[in-house]
Amino acid sequence: MEKTDSRLIYIIPSIIVFLVALFITLRYEWPLGWDIFYHIHLARVYMTDGLTIFDPIYNAPQGNMINYPPIFHITLLLLSWF
Repeated sequence: MEKTDSRLIYIIPSIIVFLVALFITLRYEWPLGWDIFYHIHLARVYMTDGLTIFDPIYNAPQGNMINYPPIFHITLLLLSWF
């Protein structure tokens, strides 16, 4: 009984998040808008310049400060290499 309960703790939230994401994706044409392109851009900045806190392309020449933690962008980087 405990093993089944521990599995449900992981399965039920996963199903709920999947259904919410599916609902948003099917209801709206662009659920996240320009944010997707911005995160892809930051992943490219990390690929070319390494881990940095300034984006040299936006607001040139001094760059624009990156306000996101790089974990999501590093994940995008790793997914693009495989």
